[in-house]
Amino acid sequence: MSTNEFKETPACADKNTAFPTEDVCPKCGADIEIWSDEDETTCRSCDYVIRNS
Repeated sequence: MSTNEFKETPACADKNTAFPTEDVCPKCGADIEIWSDEDETTCRSCDYVIRNS
């Protein structure tokens, strides 16, 4: 099989690509964003620490 046969990226190539998740701070209700590769993030409005589940 030659390398010219692969015109698309193999499925395993983007398996570890981080992606954002939008949520709401449980303390103040502000919009937050946490990335899939982060263990936690801090709310910019109230400094509450949100853990990634």
